[in-house]
Amino acid sequence: KFEFKFPDGFWDKYWDEHPLPDIEIPESTEAEPEETEPKETEPEVTELEAPVIIKSQFYHGRYQKLWIEWDAVEGAESYEVLITKADGETIEYTTESTIVYDSGAQCPRVYIDEKSTWASATVKVRAVCGDVVSEWSEEKKIGCDMLHNF
Repeated sequence: KFEFKFPDGFWDKYWDEHPLPDIEIPESTEAEPEETEPKETEPEVTELEAPVIIKSQFYHGRYQKLWIEWDAVEGAESYEVLITKADGETIEYTTESTIVYDSGAQCPRVYIDEKSTWASATVKVRAVCGDVVSEWSEEKKIGCDMLHNF
């Protein structure tokens, strides 16, 4: 630690030897408007294509998960995903991504007593941009990597 003291009058002498330049203040303080080019704006979305589902699978095992993936739609801000089980129960997701990866999901297959068989669920996706929504994608069955027994 050290202490440094300027001698008395140091700053007075410094400013005498190094005067500040004169600054002119303009008479008018109103800035004249600059000519600017119009800002480019994003075109308004009036129609969206329907997404195409690429993958729809449920994985069992140590780490079970539901994985649904689709192609991106130009202009989409988000997507609505609708899963319909064979018994009519529906599960909905809304995401800004082009994938649903849910490690907390249960297998969407259900047992149908009348047919004595297991039935797959289906999934469909649509794109959303504000109030504009696309048509639903073609429904696709959700695959399952396990044989279900009753």
